[in-house]
Amino acid sequence: MLTSIWTFLLLISAIVSILLIAIDRVGRFTAWWFRDVEKRPLTALAKVAGTLIILGAVVIKTIRWTVT
Repeated sequence: MLTSIWTFLLLISAIVSILLIAIDRVGRFTAWWFRDVEKRPLTALAKVAGTLIILGAVVIKTIRWTVT
């Protein structure tokens, strides 16, 4: 029984590690994407708006695709 618990804990820790690596990559990409906020605030605002529009379109398309 103790071996099963250790196997389960090892599996959980591996999954958490993979998720943390993915979150770190997203954080680095976000920092790179919005790196010019201080120099060009309007460009950064346009990037945020464009990103939100694209994400909204993807969500709507996914909902429509799954419903039909």
